[in-house]
Amino acid sequence: MNKNALLSARSGKIIAILLFSFALLGKSWASQYSCDESDSQQIQAAVIAYIEADSKGASQGASMSSLRCLSSYASVIVHYAQPNFDDQVGYLQKSNGEWSVIGLATGFDGETLDKIPEQILQ
Repeated sequence: MNKNALLSARSGKIIAILLFSFALLGKSWASQYSCDESDSQQIQAAVIAYIEADSKGASQGASMSSLRCLSSYASVIVHYAQPNFDDQVGYLQKSNGEWSVIGLATGFDGETLDKIPEQILQ
């Protein structure tokens, strides 16, 4: 085997190991901050109710991703079906068994972000 082929084979193995390591880290991180099914449903319902109260019709076709929970806090990214709405980040807090939206926006000030655990900031 020539020198270039040997280097290429080693590089391929190193890249495969790195990709596998990143995949494991990503899976570990994602499961560490995942929400249980009941919380997920309550969070989605709270976000939809918040959107409906703020902007009638905007919730039509809205979807959510990147749902993260930690203790009594959660974060989510809201994607709107309407092209004139940008994606927004939502932060929620659970109090007395109910999730309520702290804020839903494309950006937040430092005062709001200081209330949110760093691990679930988006």
